Amino acid sequence: MSSPVFQRYTGLPSVGDGEVEEILTAKACFVMMNGSNGFSFTAPLSLLSRLSAPVDALVHSAVEGAHACVNLEVSDKDTFYRFFQFVYMGSYDELTSPENAHLADDTKNGLPVLAKISAERSDVVETRPVLFGASSTSAVPGTSAQSPFGGTPSGGALFGCSTQSVPSGDASFGFGGSTRPVFGGGGLFGRPQTGFKLPYSIVSCRDALRKVTPPLIPTRGECEELSHNNVDYRLSFKSHAISAFLRSHDPMYSWQTAAGNERDSFGNVFVGHAKVWKFAEKYAIAALMDFSTSELIRELACWMIKDSAFVTDFGQLVRHSYHDCSAGGIAQFAACIFEDAKDLDSWQELLKEVPAFHSDLGHALAEVYSTWQPIIFRE
Repeated sequence: MSSPVFQRYTGLPSVGDGEVEEILTAKACFVMMNGSNGFSFTAPLSLLSRLSAPVDALVHSAVEGAHACVNLEVSDKDTFYRFFQFVYMGSYDELTSPENAHLADDTKNGLPVLAKISAERSDVVETRPVLFGASSTSAVPGTSAQSPFGGTPSGGALFGCSTQSVPSGDASFGFGGSTRPVFGGGGLFGRPQTGFKLPYSIVSCRDALRKVTPPLIPTRGECEELSHNNVDYRLSFKSHAISAFLRSHDPMYSWQTAAGNERDSFGNVFVGHAKVWKFAEKYAIAALMDFSTSELIRELACWMIKDSAFVTDFGQLVRHSYHDCSAGGIAQFAACIFEDAKDLDSWQELLKEVPAFHSDLGHALAEVYSTWQPIIFRE
């Protein structure tokens, strides 16, 4: 078990007034990536020693050596760069082009200069997806962001979606959520309109109807009842699974505070956090393990998924994480979107390819179902 001192590491922001002079005047050393041919940065010894016991031991060895250099084994430059940020700030930001997994060209002390990717303009109106597909629209600055709890006509409550129509081709969804409003009225589980995408599902109402309709041709009223009950059932389960997923990782995680971050592909972003976790585990940096896990959970929660790319992007994360034993809450996430994913192309192949993930997913589904009380809403 890691020391509470190491567990609470948050970089320079946690340094007290009485420690500032000690940090500034302390001897510094080079932190190198994979020997002399790698990237490097300098940091005060007293700051590095706070990271973990193994790092502290490396620091003491460096002080005794001739070059005062700590050499770390790191899988890639992105991970090393995120570690550099974490040493000073207790956190790390995303790189300029996370999809390409490349570092910026400009460097300082062998490391890229951090490029902020979210410069805001006062005359721009932004639409930001927040947790699970709900949208937040505001003029920046000057007007407040629309709360995902707001009862907007387009269904902008907990399971509301943006007012954009579904584009032809790929359907985009947060945890399977549609980008098209589905509720005819207010209320959390309003009746969906036939032919619209289900909230947080890539299955249309017509598809849902076909799946629950018996072979005999029922009357129109019976069809509507079957379709409505199936929709209510799915919504009830997804709501419970998503809430349980978030609470298990951060009881204070709220819909309002989680910022959306829509991208065409999240594969490299997910794996990037998993690589940081693996590096932190190697050197027992508990605070960095916790932070990378929380960032991965946040990215998954804010994922605006495209059904055609889901198995590719998510499979990349599963294969990397289960290979390196840093699975974390990935199976719990999969349980939330299982109903959406199970019929996608290549999903079964992914389960067969990574049996450990398949097993964990079964346990995660069993856990969710064991605590779920189905709620069927009827008129």
